[in-house]
Amino acid sequence: MKRLLIIILLVGTAALAKQKKLIGKAADPSALLKVQTFCVHPGQLAGAQADDLKHFVAEQSKPARILTKLPWRLDSACTNPDAVATLSVQFTSETAGGAYGISVINTRNYLSTLTVSERSSGKVLYQVKGDQNMREDDSFISPFAKLEKDLNFVQETNAK
Repeated sequence: MKRLLIIILLVGTAALAKQKKLIGKAADPSALLKVQTFCVHPGQLAGAQADDLKHFVAEQSKPARILTKLPWRLDSACTNPDAVATLSVQFTSETAGGAYGISVINTRNYLSTLTVSERSSGKVLYQVKGDQNMREDDSFISPFAKLEKDLNFVQETNAK
């Protein structure tokens, strides 16, 4: 019983631990605080992936979704944002073979990388890799969730 209590306390303490550094990469983290508006641009994505990204933006810009949790205002038309967020997606496909060479399982794993650039200069402000996921839309969410955490961290750090 004592061991279980100690394990629960350790896990709880780890969950409450404060973020000590950025998850992603930012040459000048304070530059992220100057961004007021942003848009999500398909970049190199084409075809079905570009359509998936448009659907993602439409869904995740609804109240209480990931894009509305960012302290920046979304310019969904990309007309005049301060920053442009682009996603690149890599995927791996694995097939587990069955008897007589018949494939049994075919899985795809997606890994998205989010890059936030200043619109006027093209200078990269922030970059982060998402978590590898089996669903493409989940791979889109994870880098934005990391960006949200990093923006909160930068705001807290600069407020001190």
